[in-house]
Amino acid sequence: MEKRFLRASGGLENFRFHRYGRVVEVGYDEIEKKPVQKLEQEQEVIRGVWQEHDEISRKKKMEVEDKAAQAHLVVAALITTVTFAAGITMPGGFIGGDDHRHPGSAVLRKSAAFQVFIITNALSLMLSSSSIFIHLFIPIFPSEDVLERRSSFLQIAFLFLLSSMAPMVLAFVTGLIANLVT
Repeated sequence: MEKRFLRASGGLENFRFHRYGRVVEVGYDEIEKKPVQKLEQEQEVIRGVWQEHDEISRKKKMEVEDKAAQAHLVVAALITTVTFAAGITMPGGFIGGDDHRHPGSAVLRKSAAFQVFIITNALSLMLSSSSIFIHLFIPIFPSEDVLERRSSFLQIAFLFLLSSMAPMVLAFVTGLIANLVT
C-alpha cells in the first residue's frame, strides 16, 4: 500500500509516514514556513496589545476604587464626627455643682441602656476612625504592588466602615432609651 501511494504521489520527499502508515505531513515542500523572526515579531505585538489592555483595565480599576474610596472616607468621617459628638454630649447630661459626691459624671451612669450606649458608641468611633486611618495611609505604599495592596486595604477599610454603622445605630437607640426611660 505504501509503495502504490508513493508512486502515485510523486515520492518520499512530499510525504512522511508515521510507522503505522498514517500521513503526518502532507505537501511539506509547498508549506510556506514563516521565518522565526516574523513569529517573534507577531508575539511581541500580541504581548504589547495585552500589556496595553492590562494597563487600561488597571487604570479603570484604580479610578473606580478612587471614587469609592472618596465616598467611603466621607461616610467614615461623618460617622466619626457623630459618634464623637454623641460621646462628648452625654445623654441625660452631667452632674453639676460641688455639693454632689461625683461632680462632672454622667447623670445616667447606672442605667443599663446608658452603659450599652457608651460601649456601642465607643465601638463605632473606634471602627470608623480605623477606616479613616487606613484611608490616610494608602497613598504611602510604594508603586510596585500598589494595586493589590491598595485593593486589600480598601476592602478592610470598607469592612470597618460597615461594621461601624450597626453600633452607631444601636448607640443612638440606647441613648434615646436611656433618656426616655429615666
